[in-house]
Amino acid sequence: MRTLTRFLLLAAIMALAAACEKEESFTMEGIRANESKISAQEIVIYPGENDTEALLNAFNNALPGSVIRLVEGVYQISMIEVNNFSGAFVGAGKGRTIITAHRSMCAAGTGSKGLNNDLIRFVGGKIFISNMTLQAPSWSISSIVKEPIGSMLGFYNLGFQGASSKNQMNVSVQNVEFIGKQLNEGYVFTTAVRTLPDYLPPLGLLEHAHLNISISKCSFRNFYIGADISLISQGRINLGALLAGNHFTDCAIPAMLLDNLGTEINIIHNTFNIKETGFGVKLDNTPLSCAQWQPQTTNTVCNIERNVFNMDAGKLGIFIHDHRRFEFPKEHMPMQVGVRHNQFNMGPSTQAGIISEDQNGLIIRNNRFTGKANLGVSINCEHETIFNECGSMSGNDFCQGNFSTAAIYLGKRARDWTVTTLTLGDCVMNEGINCSIICQGNLPSLKP
Repeated sequence: MRTLTRFLLLAAIMALAAACEKEESFTMEGIRANESKISAQEIVIYPGENDTEALLNAFNNALPGSVIRLVEGVYQISMIEVNNFSGAFVGAGKGRTIITAHRSMCAAGTGSKGLNNDLIRFVGGKIFISNMTLQAPSWSISSIVKEPIGSMLGFYNLGFQGASSKNQMNVSVQNVEFIGKQLNEGYVFTTAVRTLPDYLPPLGLLEHAHLNISISKCSFRNFYIGADISLISQGRINLGALLAGNHFTDCAIPAMLLDNLGTEINIIHNTFNIKETGFGVKLDNTPLSCAQWQPQTTNTVCNIERNVFNMDAGKLGIFIHDHRRFEFPKEHMPMQVGVRHNQFNMGPSTQAGIISEDQNGLIIRNNRFTGKANLGVSINCEHETIFNECGSMSGNDFCQGNFSTAAIYLGKRARDWTVTTLTLGDCVMNEGINCSIICQGNLPSLKP
């Protein structure tokens, strides 16, 4: 059974590498071709008095394709940075293998150097992580940690120790439980998983990472941001998959994706339980001031499909902002976004299920909206030099929604939209330019 488990883990690494990379890179075939020099291994770690040192030694000594296995138990660690690890990091299951912060881990210890901690930080490599819980410490830390620590897992091309990686980085996180904790008015860990470091070089010098990342079958609870997957160029982001989605609870922003260039993004089959004033998905390609500017050579493509947004107390389901169209109009590289087959369960404080700003060609199709809200969908533009234009909306069900303003709002900077309604419901408020409203289900259109 143990041999079979190891084989399956190695197969998962091979699948990750094969799916994510088409260039010369780490693959299991490459390892086998060099078996005369190296061989994959399994390193088993038991909880003890110095879990940090044990983990660091394991990562530093691991050969490509190795499996670092944590048995059942609680591991208390300080910040760990791992450079160019290629292999699997696995536990005995959620709630059985638990990693938490040691008392020696204090944000103030690195704050003077311009950075916050990550519990575990990976710089470069091909990494498969599964079957464990990462949890904020149960003991009181209010007297030790004066500010949020940072993230539980970080994946970067630049490390605290100065290490950097220009190569494609591949990450798969499966079946991992992330449990945060409130700290005064904030959080012990601001973020569960992130690719945007907050330890920054001088303004404008941070580079976009070449990163493919997949997060599936994971749960996130009690963070400001659940998954911050930002500053990626020419990569792939899979947040959930069909029948393998993630579950977010008590996160102000469950999923935030900022300044990703020429990247394929899939947000599929997740459940977002959105807390008060929060929103489920923030997709914004406004260039970050911390990063080097680079041109887009291909469009970012994003599919948001088959998710559930529970907004009993939440403000917003999905916020989409294509600010780059305004800042770099000569690129002609709008985000290509499709929002399909999602369920929006709204509440009295909900501003809208979907808000789109500065988009070109947005597709909103076959979504269902229930409950009370101000708006179901809002289409507008924050800049007077561009329009939110050439989008389409069809097959959406608003009949179980109760909207104080409108089910669909086309603002004054909406242009050339086509809206087809299929069910009875609230009104379409059309203040846009040359927008076509096709009412197939007696859904009225209110002209300004």
